[in-house]
Amino acid sequence: MNLVTPLLPSPVIVQENQHTVVVIENQEVFSNLVLDLLKQEEGQPGEAVLYDDFEPVALNKRVQLVTDLFRLEVNNKKVLNAVYDELKQRSVDEVHFMQTAGLTQQIQEYIETLLQELPYVAEYDMGFDTALLFRLVGLRLGGEGSDLCEKVLSYIQTQHRFLQKDIFIFVNLKAAFLPSQIAELYKAADYEKVFLILLEAHNYEKAGQNEHITILDQDLCEITG
Repeated sequence: MNLVTPLLPSPVIVQENQHTVVVIENQEVFSNLVLDLLKQEEGQPGEAVLYDDFEPVALNKRVQLVTDLFRLEVNNKKVLNAVYDELKQRSVDEVHFMQTAGLTQQIQEYIETLLQELPYVAEYDMGFDTALLFRLVGLRLGGEGSDLCEKVLSYIQTQHRFLQKDIFIFVNLKAAFLPSQIAELYKAADYEKVFLILLEAHNYEKAGQNEHITILDQDLCEITG
């Protein structure tokens, strides 16, 4: 898999069990690349193209760009909607259908009892969406703990499982973590079978044998390691 952009002199190569780090010392190129990826994540056209087996892939379908580690939302709206949809499907399968039907009937009977006590006429929709029940009780995923590394791990897992994101591009990840913590993130990514691309403004200590670092200096000359 290759990420190709006219902003860089050569493609960013992404391989299984290899962790790609691209250090871009040219500030203008660095910021322009991140802005281009942000636009495409929002569904707008851009210059960077991701190729998988020589076929272009829409970045907003498979790629998750992370520009602010400290504001990651494990329980963002898209993930929660996917969780609610999964639970809704389970609620009407052959295992849970009768229990869900009984609960629906009890709720309707409860509402009818309350309405009969009112001194005025009121109506409600007869249909019952179990997804509304999950929202009502504030159902959410775990992983919003105080440890930043664990939060990043949870974020990767939830984005992959519920939104099918399998390529994560982190901006300045190494500025926030020790090499040992980066190594743990790599290990988790390999287990989850997702790809990590680290875009860094500065070069940091290498975090593991499977980390491939490409340094682009101010003139975009390449140094690999």
